[in-house]
Amino acid sequence: MMRTPVALRRRFAALWFGLACLSLLGVARAADPSLPFIGNADLDLVRFMVPPPADDSAQTRADLDTMIGLQNTRTKEMIANASADIAQDVWRFTNALPVDLQPRFDKQALPEVDAFFDRLRATKSAVIDPPKLYWHRPRPYDLSPQIVPAIKKENTLSYPSGHATAGTLMAIVLADMLPEYRAAILERGADYAQNRVVGGVHYPSDVAAGRLAGTLIALELQHDAAFNRQFAEVKAALRAQLRLPP
Repeated sequence: MMRTPVALRRRFAALWFGLACLSLLGVARAADPSLPFIGNADLDLVRFMVPPPADDSAQTRADLDTMIGLQNTRTKEMIANASADIAQDVWRFTNALPVDLQPRFDKQALPEVDAFFDRLRATKSAVIDPPKLYWHRPRPYDLSPQIVPAIKKENTLSYPSGHATAGTLMAIVLADMLPEYRAAILERGADYAQNRVVGGVHYPSDVAAGRLAGTLIALELQHDAAFNRQFAEVKAALRAQLRLPP
């Protein structure tokens, strides 16, 4: 009998070990509701998105000009909204629902909804943190002294915007649970993302990239069994709490 060369056996062993690790990770994700549904290995945004504009590019200069224009026109109300939208949670979407439903869209009454969207936020971070490090774009206020943020500064990198990614992802998933209010929910998601520019902490191109990233994550999640299972459970609980038909 011909023996398999040692190097080849080792290569097969490494391959099987890698597959086993991926399998165990999938089992762990399904069993632990605090783990992200997917990660950067499942969706590598560097493959699907263009890099950020260079610091000395015309696009970055145009981004900065847009931000300076907003600095000169933003109102106290705009700043207050941008500051409130620092919170990355689904309850910031309450005002996208009809007034009569808003009291029932309640964090205390819907712990499963809160936990599910927390898991989406963890998923967002798992997918976009590696590309942020890869592209390493500085925040606008770190590049230009002309930018004066109106809300809390971040010590993370700029591209893509994590808040814009989270807001878009939350909006798409919530709109799929409540399709009767899809337009208002998606519009709120767009406002949530834009508030990063209003607040002076992200370039417009960061926000555009974040909205694309959130959309790509939402699409990838459609193929994840654990996500689909938990989505169905949470959707049913949410619609029951809002007294909407199944």
